[in-house]
Amino acid sequence: MPARTAPLSPSLWRETATRLSWWGHDPKHIATLEHDRCNVAFLPDVPFPDTLHLESDLATALAASRNILVVVPSHVFSDVLRQIKPLMRPDARLVWATKGLEAETGRLLQDVAREALGDQIPLAVISGPTFAKELAAGLPTAISLASTDETFADDLQQLLHCGKSFRVYINADFYRRAAWRRGEKRDCDWRGDV
Repeated sequence: MPARTAPLSPSLWRETATRLSWWGHDPKHIATLEHDRCNVAFLPDVPFPDTLHLESDLATALAASRNILVVVPSHVFSDVLRQIKPLMRPDARLVWATKGLEAETGRLLQDVAREALGDQIPLAVISGPTFAKELAAGLPTAISLASTDETFADDLQQLLHCGKSFRVYINADFYRRAAWRRGEKRDCDWRGDV
C-alpha cells in the first residue's frame, strides 16, 4: 500500500494518484467537509479529489502516513507535534508550512520540532507565498522547500510538484530558509535567496 500524505491544496491533487489523509481537530467540521466534498466557506467551486480522505481521528490519519504535513498556527505547533509523536510510523518524515516562532519562547520551529521529535526524523519546511484561491484557479505558483535530508527534499519535490502551474524549488539551506521565514535577514547572505 503506498504511503499517504497530506495535501497543501486539494485542488492540486486532482492530477495525481497519491492517497491523501487530511486530519482536522474538529469532528463536526470534518464531517461537513466530507459531506460537501469541498470547503463551502472558502472554495465552494473546488471539489476535493477522490484520493482525499478526511479524518477526525489523528491515530487513523497517521497510521498509513509516512509524510506528515503540519499546517497549524505557530502557537499550537509544539502541542501538535507532541500529539503526533507517539502515533508516527518509524519511517515518518515531517514537513511544515507553519509561519512564525514558538509563542512562549521565541524559538525557531525547527528547534521546537527537534526537541519534540528527536534528531533522527527528517524535517522540511515549505514557504510561499501562496494563496488558496490562486492555487485552485490554476494560476502559476511556486514554493520553496528546504530539508535536513536531501532524499526527503527530492521526494517532497516530486510529490508536491504537480499540475502545470505548481512548482516546488529546493533550497539547500534548511536553516537559512527557516530564518527567512522568521524574517531574520541580518545573519544571512540574501543575494539570490528568494
